[in-house]
Amino acid sequence: MERAVRIATLFFLLGKQGTVALGNSLDDFQFTVPAPLRDVSTDDTWSFYLPTEQKNNSLCLSAIDGIMGELSEEEITPSHKLVDSWGKTTSGFMVGFVYLNGVYDECKNFVSSPNATEEGSYKGRYCKITIKKFERNKLNYEETERKQTFLPPWMHHETKATIQDVLFSLDVGNGTQIGYSTCLPDVCTGYDLQTSLEKVFQDSDFVVQGVDCHMDLSSDPFSAEDIVFIVVLSVIGCTIVVASIVDIYIQKTNNSDMSKGSFRYLLPFSAYTNIQKVFQMNTESPPGTITCLHGLRVLSMTWVVWAHQQMQTFVYTSNLYIMFDKMGGILYQTALNGFPSVDTFFFIGGFLMAYSVIREYKRSKRFNLFLFYFHRILRLVPPILLVAGLYATVAKYFLDGPLAPNWNLIRDTCQENWWMDVTFLDNWGWKLDRYSCLGQVWYLAVDTQLYLVAPLVLLPILHYETLGMVWLYVVTLATFIIPAAVNYAYDLPPTNLVLDVKGTDFFNYNYLMPWCRAGPIYIGIWLGVFVANKKTQVKLKPWEVLAGWTVAILTGLMVVYGVWSYNVFPRKVPYDVMTQMIYGGLHRPAWAAALAWVVFACYNGYGGFIDDFLSHPIWQPISRLTYSIYLVALSLQTAISYNARVEFYFDHYSKVLETVGALVISVIPALLLSIIAESPIIGIEKLIFSRPGRGEGKPKEPRNLEGINNKAFDEAMEEVKTDDVRGMEKNDNQGTPPPYCEVEAVQ
Repeated sequence: MERAVRIATLFFLLGKQGTVALGNSLDDFQFTVPAPLRDVSTDDTWSFYLPTEQKNNSLCLSAIDGIMGELSEEEITPSHKLVDSWGKTTSGFMVGFVYLNGVYDECKNFVSSPNATEEGSYKGRYCKITIKKFERNKLNYEETERKQTFLPPWMHHETKATIQDVLFSLDVGNGTQIGYSTCLPDVCTGYDLQTSLEKVFQDSDFVVQGVDCHMDLSSDPFSAEDIVFIVVLSVIGCTIVVASIVDIYIQKTNNSDMSKGSFRYLLPFSAYTNIQKVFQMNTESPPGTITCLHGLRVLSMTWVVWAHQQMQTFVYTSNLYIMFDKMGGILYQTALNGFPSVDTFFFIGGFLMAYSVIREYKRSKRFNLFLFYFHRILRLVPPILLVAGLYATVAKYFLDGPLAPNWNLIRDTCQENWWMDVTFLDNWGWKLDRYSCLGQVWYLAVDTQLYLVAPLVLLPILHYETLGMVWLYVVTLATFIIPAAVNYAYDLPPTNLVLDVKGTDFFNYNYLMPWCRAGPIYIGIWLGVFVANKKTQVKLKPWEVLAGWTVAILTGLMVVYGVWSYNVFPRKVPYDVMTQMIYGGLHRPAWAAALAWVVFACYNGYGGFIDDFLSHPIWQPISRLTYSIYLVALSLQTAISYNARVEFYFDHYSKVLETVGALVISVIPALLLSIIAESPIIGIEKLIFSRPGRGEGKPKEPRNLEGINNKAFDEAMEEVKTDDVRGMEKNDNQGTPPPYCEVEAVQ
């Protein structure tokens, strides 16, 4: 602790324009009385910020001499601004304010005096320095436990810190890591500073962990990949503009002949219609509709973003050492144990898949396996490709700040591993340390893998109902047993607990594996089979309704808050093997069962004010955008944090504001993604693969919704009107809007 205080005092004195003399080690620091900045031009303080110890770059040394000279002048000079931009501390070191970013824009905009060097003026180069010391013998972890990373794999771009690293960082007496910024003349290089600092710290216990000099990504010239992406996006954009003009003309002139020709393949790209379809709100809910799914989707997506936001700024937190104290309350388990938000989407996906398949089979007596798979791939892949292409190319031009270079890892990952997202192999790549471009797409990977085997359960139900239901029972029982067995076999925690030494193993062997995530999907299939085969609403007695809601609410509360004693740091009590197996095996299907009651009760008229709330039309527009929000929100949250100029302070109020901001901002790119890569694909698919006989013999109702009745969608919209799950026009039979993804807990 004494050594940490000395380091803190050093940066405090720098912040107060003080002086410091460096001895042979950090134990030999000699502090002098603070003096005016112009009086310290020969002091060793400069060696922490400027490459004074390197001898090879004469132009750099000349610039440093010029800085020293200007600082001795009475008036404010450009060099004073250079020094002013350096990272210096004021207060809060002992609570975790150990990353001193300085003033990025002041450095970026710095220009020296015209004759500062022999070659004229120079600009500022923003650099971040990290010094670090750990006494690893203080914690006796096994070697395998040292490999457990703190953050989940879909946030690999934030930090590769291990659990042990975090524990050391939280104990200043065991280890200290300090990051601070400097502003170099751009005639000096990061290598110059690195070699100089290594000499400065060579006789101390501290080491220079890294020197990262900022590269302005926004000034990079366009690469071939950037140009290709811009051209593709421009072609799509022009198509949308032309389609919108044609659509408006047809509707204003009521020219139905144009809509029946080749223009009908252009009209699905009309933003004029697609935007209005997104924001259309159906205020009437006839008996038999399941509009509560809209509310479930939006609330679960909000939960996902909320959970993710907790971890997005973790490594940029100015009160890191006391952050976990603020997380200790039981109500904060909504963030630390936010994983059920993902299971909500698994449940919805299973329910809608079973419901739509059985309803279609009853109508046509057919099950088209090719279309079953093709329909899903066609709707999911184009938006993924567009987002991955954006992050792999031009997204870097929208980032600027001291943390912006961190985006390089995301960009490089997207360029190398984008194929993992579109082939839905993300969850397997992480086991091999291959990270995907869109980390949150792990959910779609697991969901798609389970979707591929779903016909093995659905086909027996369609053709041999009794035997099929027995088979469904056996498979569902297996989804309870397998996660429990996996937890027992690998000695895993009951769920992903904060700072658990086996967190990475839990993700690799349990969390990301389809056989451990299947429970909610099969609970959803049970409900889908029941609703699809039921011709009338179920009549329940009042005590049955009360019992159902009581059990569902208690079950949901136990799933979210039941591991509170284990899911805090420091841990209140250790978990035992029964908790590993019972909670680990049952909490996901139990959560889905609670949701199944909610949907069942709302469908049959026993939802009361909960149904009124979840079914309110206000949820419908955002519900239609949940898939797009899911694809853009996580990386957008990352981009927002990378554009920050100052560190984040962790408290609950700040996290609420950050989450609301991320959600609101995400809606804009999500809407663009929907009208570019989602809605047009859905419209074209319905034109090409329209199902014969759907709605035949039923009179079509007049349509007076100007801007909504795009002629290319007449038949498709009639199909929606004859479907009992009305109002779920877009992704509902896929359940594609996912999770949290992650915290998810992040998740």
